[in-house]
Amino acid sequence: MKRSSFVQITLIFLLTIFISGYFSNLGVDPHHDGIMLKPASDIARGQMLFRDTFNQYGALTTILQSWALTIFGHYLIVINLLTVFFYGLIAVMLWLIWSLFLPELLATLACLIWLFLAPYHHPDTYFLPWSSVYALFFQLVALYALLRFLHTKKYPWQIVAGISAAFTFWSRQPVGFLLIGSIIFYFLILRFKKYKIPTVKPFFVSYIGAHAVFFIWLFANNAFSDWFQQTIFVPGVWATTGRDTISMFFFILGNLFPKSDGPLSIWTLMPLSILYLGFIHVAKQKLNDTHALILLIVCVNLASWLQYHPVNDPRHLYWAAAPMIGFCLYAALRLSTNKKRSFTILIICILLFVPDMVNHARLARRKIRKYWAYPTLTRPETLKGMKVQPEEKLFYEDAMDQIEKYEKNNPRSFITTTASDALYSLFDGKNINCSKLTVEWSWKFYSLKMDNDFNKALQSCIAKYKPAIFTHDTYYFPKGYKRVTKGESWTNNYLLLPSEP
Repeated sequence: MKRSSFVQITLIFLLTIFISGYFSNLGVDPHHDGIMLKPASDIARGQMLFRDTFNQYGALTTILQSWALTIFGHYLIVINLLTVFFYGLIAVMLWLIWSLFLPELLATLACLIWLFLAPYHHPDTYFLPWSSVYALFFQLVALYALLRFLHTKKYPWQIVAGISAAFTFWSRQPVGFLLIGSIIFYFLILRFKKYKIPTVKPFFVSYIGAHAVFFIWLFANNAFSDWFQQTIFVPGVWATTGRDTISMFFFILGNLFPKSDGPLSIWTLMPLSILYLGFIHVAKQKLNDTHALILLIVCVNLASWLQYHPVNDPRHLYWAAAPMIGFCLYAALRLSTNKKRSFTILIICILLFVPDMVNHARLARRKIRKYWAYPTLTRPETLKGMKVQPEEKLFYEDAMDQIEKYEKNNPRSFITTTASDALYSLFDGKNINCSKLTVEWSWKFYSLKMDNDFNKALQSCIAKYKPAIFTHDTYYFPKGYKRVTKGESWTNNYLLLPSEP
């Protein structure tokens, strides 16, 4: 690697770590942070994922986060900083991929564009340790390894690609489904176009082998059925409930082409650029080596575009479109064979990103000023180091005072929740679950078995242990319980404690 390349990669990595790291402790989202932290904390303390604690996403993200908690402590900031590190690795992988097709300085510029478009800059959007970040990293590793294989014809790259593709699935299953589908589709196109490549058996053998390790682990711990129910069946029902075929078509179409205040959203521009690249290369009667590389890029990026569905909020748009940014610039260079005209088109393309980048810089400044004077939490322990609004800090401290006073006289008690914010159940550090359905209570409405199991386990638990309960169900007051804190408007949660010892 050239010295200039190493310097640019290092710069991008460190800049990403610094910027994302700065925003990683600004604000707490009891719902989404709880979805990630609760199962990671549970398995770090010896529970079995899916069987003992709920997880709606792939196991690998939770395993990685549980290792971090085991080493550095059970704090939300720990998995946030682990996610920051993965953002840095993503920046490196993006640069490595884009520099295969772009001049290195343009690859660096594309990374800066990606960094400036991050959703966590918004004052009302929290930094999340979400599974999509980890899946994006492994998706990029798989893509880079396949590109290197096509270039070098060396089989170890296939093995790296196969394992990484499997890891993508086990980080976030929808991304993994789309990735392997795009790769298989790509190989079929190559066969149709009669483009000869060495056997791809090493890729599929390593891909299946990596999956086998996870499935053996699930079967050995009697967790396969719970894994399927929590990560495949119920999310599938949720994504398709309430819409017929026609309405679902328009719903997907609307997600793929998000609304914009301007004439054209950059989140639509980028997929259209990928479609353009695909058109000019698939139309070739005979593929050469360069066309084959670009075609792989097209297939993987178009599959990533489908991640806009079923939720196309700024976070999901950002994670899905990340690989496309550099190739949007590459497409601009390919629009004309005239170098001067291509350069002009490239400048226009870059300028299309500038309004969003300036807006994000403005939002980031507002967020920094907003949180500058906010207090840093010291209680509860799991939220130590996070900066929150003063009203939030008062709520957390009031709740902890009530819980500590109650548990001092009732040492067998612990904290549970009937709502969707599982973060609260970690406030006492005991990691005791009334039910395996601890992370996303609303999922139970999509499964009658989950609903029945949850209600039975919760009632039995309350009768036996009298736990402290966080809830936002105003109609839900177990017999003998009273409300001891007022729900805040930002969470709509409050604490219930037994009215009698």
